[in-house]
Amino acid sequence: MTIETLNSISSIPVVIDMGKQRRKKLKALKRGQGALMLEVGEALNEVRERLGEEVLGKHLVPVVLIYQRQPKKKRRGGLSLPFVPPFMP
Repeated sequence: MTIETLNSISSIPVVIDMGKQRRKKLKALKRGQGALMLEVGEALNEVRERLGEEVLGKHLVPVVLIYQRQPKKKRRGGLSLPFVPPFMP
């Protein structure tokens, strides 16, 4: 788990990279349960500790983004013409 924050500015978002996860863990996270939700809770507690008295009276709202990397498209070398010229098979 990687946490990136700046102590001096509280408006900077906290980014938690949990790496590649299994579908079951992601489904549990979407329901607000499971091991990944515990990691999110631990990160929120860590942010609360770092902010100290600045967090009093404020609610920290976690925003969790789940993404899947798409494989890069392979580019074909050479000319890319919309038609096949008669001299090229």
